[in-house]
Amino acid sequence: MPTLAMSVIQIFLTCDIVGQIIIGGLAVFSLIAWTIMLGKHFELKRLRLLNHTFDARLRDERSLLDLPESFRNRRAIPYADLFADAVESYWRAAAIGKEKGRDSTRARLEHAENALQRALGRQTLR
Repeated sequence: MPTLAMSVIQIFLTCDIVGQIIIGGLAVFSLIAWTIMLGKHFELKRLRLLNHTFDARLRDERSLLDLPESFRNRRAIPYADLFADAVESYWRAAAIGKEKGRDSTRARLEHAENALQRALGRQTLR
């Protein structure tokens, strides 16, 4: 194996300046690409852990609509952001329905679903 490494170095040194610049540029951009890929891997791993933790805590609750404010203020966690938008929209639709005198569960759920779609789009862009 050491002879292979030496032959690669020898080939690099025998190349003209243009070839050396191209190989150097490829090496630099390869390092940049690997750095970005590893950074994204660890970021997604962290977000996945946060989502699973939030999901586990959410499953322990009796009523999802009457959760404490601490569950709705965790906007850094993707699941929590989706959940908070859906619950806020549900209660906003309930308030609007009561004002108009035609409060229905179906309208509340439609508002919550629309909020989920918007939040999902926002999370996808993020």
